[in-house]
Amino acid sequence: RCYVDSLPCTQPKTYLVLKPLDHVCDGEEPVSVIFLVNAEQVSALATLANYDCPSGDNVQLRFGSGCAQTILYPMCDSEAGRNVCTLGLTDPSSRLPLDKDLLSFSIPYPRFLEMEANAEESFLTKHTWAKLKSRIESE
Repeated sequence: RCYVDSLPCTQPKTYLVLKPLDHVCDGEEPVSVIFLVNAEQVSALATLANYDCPSGDNVQLRFGSGCAQTILYPMCDSEAGRNVCTLGLTDPSSRLPLDKDLLSFSIPYPRFLEMEANAEESFLTKHTWAKLKSRIESE
């Protein structure tokens, strides 16, 4: 009961649409962006999430169900203007339909845009990332 009472609240929506980012229409603004990622991709996104920030706590893993970690926490953070990213799908029951190497990484949309803008000048253009990227592509 304490856990349920501690969950963040959000105004209920009539519906929630999940779709690929390249299917977002003009005039629509996502609340958050969700990636399904492996360890190398978590490494890259967590590094990029902290790349331009003075603190190193811009990625969190909070206890919860798969949908709380992947959707509820990031949606509430986005609504509150918090730019924290959330690692998720650690709930054992949410793991069953997933590839064993995948987690979710959810980013409030405004923070996603900032991270995307930083990508060209970040470690993603360096030799280390090229090696990790080749490991991802060879899978």
